[in-house]
Amino acid sequence: MKAIMYQSIKSREAIIGAAMQAGARKHGIDFEIVHKYEGVIEDADIAVTIAVKGPTKQIMEEYRAAGKHVIYIDKGYYRINSGDPDNPLSHWRVAVDAYQPLAYFQDIPRPPDRWDMLSRTIHKRRNEGNDIVFAGSSEKYHRLHELPHPTEYAKMIINQIRIQRPTSRIIYRPKPSWKAATEIEGTTFSGGKRKLIMELAEACALVTHGSNAALDSLMFGVPVLVLGKGIASPLSMRRMEDLRTPWIPKRRTIQQWGQDVAYCQWTLDEMRSGEAWATIKERLD
Repeated sequence: MKAIMYQSIKSREAIIGAAMQAGARKHGIDFEIVHKYEGVIEDADIAVTIAVKGPTKQIMEEYRAAGKHVIYIDKGYYRINSGDPDNPLSHWRVAVDAYQPLAYFQDIPRPPDRWDMLSRTIHKRRNEGNDIVFAGSSEKYHRLHELPHPTEYAKMIINQIRIQRPTSRIIYRPKPSWKAATEIEGTTFSGGKRKLIMELAEACALVTHGSNAALDSLMFGVPVLVLGKGIASPLSMRRMEDLRTPWIPKRRTIQQWGQDVAYCQWTLDEMRSGEAWATIKERLD
């Protein structure tokens, strides 16, 4: 089995690439790192790409069209600061043949070991509150998913929310790292140093296309409506009309989902050791 990793010259990607390469070789996988995409490499079985950048979509689509596997790596769903200035994130998420592992990640009910290491608390359903939080995404995310500009998309979704919840305060929370975000008339803007948990304190639901804010909302006991293909989609409400009477799955359902999610993200040490590859290979063999 041969894997080709398309990696930029960024130090963070170099660290991830070296870790993935070391782990792959422990499983007998021929793993090569290249820095420029020039089309599908015919003798490769797998293409590996990190985060959303210029050629990411092309790499994934062309390798899949050629009948080959693709591994997509991005920031972990749940993570803590590792203290390493070159690579400050503790976990990196890994999906096979898609941007999200939705097609398979719940096929095998995973044990609680990796979830327990994250020290996350699942709070009971919050019954108070009338706010609706809309969590936006970046321009890069919108281009990848062929969505309108983030501000225009937010206006469209907020108008739909207003139809279902005319008396609710709508909190517009753009992606915190997106510096071009602007306020939207008729909403409360969540920017600056405002933390998501502050906005969820009086919320009855969070709406997003695919932001990881949905994960934090579920942990806090606030129902979510995921409009795209996010990792929280299996626990999402289904329709805008559900915002009239928001619902959330039982805590034991959220617990199992969290355990399954924990088997889709890995530390650098777990990549190097081959532990991450042992799970990844379940989708490759």
